[in-house]
Amino acid sequence: MEYNFSNLINFLREKSDKIDGEVEEKIKALWQWGIERISDQDIRQAIKHFYFAGVPVEFFSAPASVSGGKHPSWHNKPGGIVWHLMECCVSADRFLQAYEYTDEKGRFDLRARDIVLAATLITDTLKNGSPWGDVTLKNHGELAALRWKYLTHESVDYDALEQIAHAVHYHYGRYTPVPAGQKKIRFEDMPPLAQIVHLLDMCSSNSDYQLLYRPVERIALPEIVRP
Repeated sequence: MEYNFSNLINFLREKSDKIDGEVEEKIKALWQWGIERISDQDIRQAIKHFYFAGVPVEFFSAPASVSGGKHPSWHNKPGGIVWHLMECCVSADRFLQAYEYTDEKGRFDLRARDIVLAATLITDTLKNGSPWGDVTLKNHGELAALRWKYLTHESVDYDALEQIAHAVHYHYGRYTPVPAGQKKIRFEDMPPLAQIVHLLDMCSSNSDYQLLYRPVERIALPEIVRP
């Protein structure tokens, strides 16, 4: 089976009755703003494979917050996790600019962007575990990173594989759970690209955004330009 958007929707609809038109639009936006903007063919294909083989079907229609209070209100609807990750992908370039992953002409370091987008796309895919449960697992970043490495270890170069896994594991930053007796990671000790993934997650999940903004009804899709 070819790993494209149409096949993903057909695959999901065979397994779930919750993939309605609105949820499909959110998945399409995440696919376009996230997966299709990854320039490296191997990483892009690996993320597509991960979304087919490694992600519980419930992820695609789940709200971002079980309690309904830790994210902006528009994340706490069907497809809310997908919307949250899409927002992170849309914002990625701005953070990459701030961290100086652009040259003097404003051209992006595409490998850096690929790692940030790939890690962001993986972060919350096992938020409620696998099989999917009723509560958020605090170590879902670690679980998703392990699954990414297990499913992808032969198809992506080792350096990219590890950078993506590290950013996924620690996307909670200093709030990432660690075994008893171990020190929690400090933000300043995280690699720059992992810092960006963490900051994107922190900003998008800020419930105070609903004091300032309202979501658009339809998400504009990006123009995909291959290098």
